[in-house]
Amino acid sequence: VLLYAGRVCEQKQPKVFAATLAELHQRGLEFTVIVAGDGPDLPALRDAARKHGFEDKARFLGAVPNAEMRSLAAAADIFFLPSLWEGISLAVYEAMSAGLAIIGGDVGGQRELVTPECGTLIPRSDQETEAGAYADALAPLIADRSLAHRMGECGRRRILDHFQLSHMGDRLEAL
Repeated sequence: VLLYAGRVCEQKQPKVFAATLAELHQRGLEFTVIVAGDGPDLPALRDAARKHGFEDKARFLGAVPNAEMRSLAAAADIFFLPSLWEGISLAVYEAMSAGLAIIGGDVGGQRELVTPECGTLIPRSDQETEAGAYADALAPLIADRSLAHRMGECGRRRILDHFQLSHMGDRLEAL
């Protein structure tokens, strides 16, 4: 189960997201994707799911209250967010805290959070190249759920060890 949580808009590259899922579907991989978010590009994303034949694998929930996100994260294995830009994504931070493997864009400060043990960051490129790279990164995690769980646990441990608010406050004070 893949989880996308965020505004469905240009910044989050819904065209790349759809092309990636279409590629995974073409490869015959079994997956479900949960889209928890609303935005101007949601209708186009729904249309792409129909056009590329993965509509039955997608659950479009629209806007989801923060209180329900924990349940969605608990149901997922992988957090997939192909952003064009971010600072450090709070959604990625929360997904790592919930123990999800991360597949996302190598943009902004994402490398500070996501290391190779807990996920894969894809460099910016053209849409077709990115979609192929995202599909290549997702495929082994979909095929081997235990690999996704190990990466997710590494991410959770990374957040607990290095990114608790009390630790970050202490570091800022020391600096």
